[in-house]
Amino acid sequence: MFEKNLKNRMKEAKLTAAELSRRTGISKAAISQYLSGINRPCGKRIDKLAEALGCTVMDLVNDMSEPAASPTCCQPGRMVGVWNPQVLTTQQAAKLMHKSVKFVQQGLQEGVFPFGYAVKTSGQWSYFISAVKFTECTGIPV
Repeated sequence: MFEKNLKNRMKEAKLTAAELSRRTGISKAAISQYLSGINRPCGKRIDKLAEALGCTVMDLVNDMSEPAASPTCCQPGRMVGVWNPQVLTTQQAAKLMHKSVKFVQQGLQEGVFPFGYAVKTSGQWSYFISAVKFTECTGIPV
């Protein structure tokens, strides 16, 4: 998902990995690993990539194959709007896992949980959890 979005945004911006590396200060090797799906960047690097590509962080991390929530208002750290069964909040995931919200948020921030993302922008964390990937990874039905 991330690698496809990154490839598409690079193509739209007509940027090579070398040029993206120069603009972001991220090594060409790291960008190559992002493009191949071997590694995923941390939140700070996603911010740099989005800025260099002239897009938003969500353009890079959203799974376009799954409909996203339709927010009426975005607030730091959470999305408010129409509930979407394809997207879980950190509160919903924590309840399903019988863990604390902080545990889920920390796991997303550290990239430990492959079912979602945490992105820090302007000092605030935002979270995205795919319900489909959550069930695939944890075995817990949503």
